[in-house]
Amino acid sequence: MVVCKFFLQGTCKFGDFCKFEHQLNDNYTNFQNSTPILRQSHFGNTQQQAKPTTNPSNVDTSTLVKSVVNDMTVAEKGGQWLLSCYAPFKEKPAFPSFEDHSFEEIRLGYYEAVKNGTLEQFKQQVQMMLQQAVMRMKSLQSPSPDIVNILKCIYNTPPSSYCGVYGSNPATTTTAFNNTANTSGAFNQQQTSFG
Repeated sequence: MVVCKFFLQGTCKFGDFCKFEHQLNDNYTNFQNSTPILRQSHFGNTQQQAKPTTNPSNVDTSTLVKSVVNDMTVAEKGGQWLLSCYAPFKEKPAFPSFEDHSFEEIRLGYYEAVKNGTLEQFKQQVQMMLQQAVMRMKSLQSPSPDIVNILKCIYNTPPSSYCGVYGSNPATTTTAFNNTANTSGAFNQQQTSFG
């Protein structure tokens, strides 16, 4: 059977349902083991995936920091949506204090602010959220020792746990950015499961 060329590139969109074979040959395995362990991605059956040979706790701190600094630099230059959460490593918890607000939430907030006559207040709130997001991105571009410790903790944490960096109260988190982040909606109202 013919080996899927897209699987070898890591971009096969059919996965287990592909009509071509998803088999790793020796050349691909050698290439795969030479890629950085922080950005490996595979698609398809887990039995066919190449396993990283390095133990996660053996990863150099400078490698973790370089990966995050590179992510933040690319995000800044690439025009990425600033009001997004950030998970620095695959299948690991997200970095604390990066709040996720979609375009639709901001647009809805705008419409409601116009309707309620609080447009100036809403503009100031969105501007403040954007300034905080830029500040957090800049902080990750030149991370302090506290941020480096959080990155190490996130990297060494299993995907299901939160590394203790989120605090005990789910409504607030104290972060390495020396401020308290509330988990609230566009109008500083506590979110419920029904909006």
